[in-house]
Amino acid sequence: MKKLIIFAAALSAAAAFAQTPPAPTPTGARSGDPGEILCRTLGDTSSRLKTRRVCMTRAEWRARNLEQRSLLSRMWDRRTSGVF
Repeated sequence: MKKLIIFAAALSAAAAFAQTPPAPTPTGARSGDPGEILCRTLGDTSSRLKTRRVCMTRAEWRARNLEQRSLLSRMWDRRTSGVF
């Protein structure tokens, strides 16, 4: 009887692992809605532990990233051109 119970438990465990996982559904990070609000946790430069949560729309995050890249590019161009 014990062997039958152990065999049934092992068989059910194997069946649970054999099932294919459901297909992932698109999350907020993958959808392209520019009006969707995304929240991100940003680190504070004054502390190793302090963080803050910032929520903006996808379009605002995109504009912020483009602005930061542009600023960094201008700073790098100035540095490499010899103008300080």
